[in-house]
Amino acid sequence: MSENAQLVSVHIMDADYKVSCPPADLPELQQAAAFLNARIAEIRASGRVSGSERIIAIASLNLAYDYLQLLRETSADRDEVRQRAEKLLSQVESALGKITETPL
Repeated sequence: MSENAQLVSVHIMDADYKVSCPPADLPELQQAAAFLNARIAEIRASGRVSGSERIIAIASLNLAYDYLQLLRETSADRDEVRQRAEKLLSQVESALGKITETPL
């Protein structure tokens, strides 16, 4: 446990878990636990999955999948932004080159 971290309790599904968390990160930890509990509730309500461990495993797998999808989308967006920036830079450099080549 880091020096500034505190031991806090989070409620997930039907159990409380003690985890180490810096005080500044506590709101995000609570939000993450609430988000996980909401996903667990959705899976429970579907009635297609039974057993606490299995429900938690499916919720975790779904969240990991969603996370990886976001990483791929972010990477693609970053690549597109980089390509556009390079194109704009090239256009600016070309325009500047024409300005400096034109006699006054």
